[in-house]
Amino acid sequence: MPNNSRGLDDAPAPEKGQLRIMSDILVQRIQELRKERGWSQAELARRCRIHPATVSHWFSGAQRIYPGQIRRLAKAFRVPQRALLGGDTEQLREGEAASG
Repeated sequence: MPNNSRGLDDAPAPEKGQLRIMSDILVQRIQELRKERGWSQAELARRCRIHPATVSHWFSGAQRIYPGQIRRLAKAFRVPQRALLGGDTEQLREGEAASG
């Protein structure tokens, strides 16, 4: 039976300008969620099993966030991946309520 759900990899590739905006939104949402939970960058890295320097590079803009890392972030924050990627902010609140 075919799988009709669209994953992140099935979405059309964004243009360069859109990619930068999406990256900025993602970093902003991660920063907001991290601060709401009272996590340091090191704590976020630990929870996602990512090197702390990588997290620092995300916030400085020196490195982009890859799909596997987005999955880890969503799991750590207990929110849907789409919520991190510019989805409805209500999804973020729902994820927070479910985790708290």
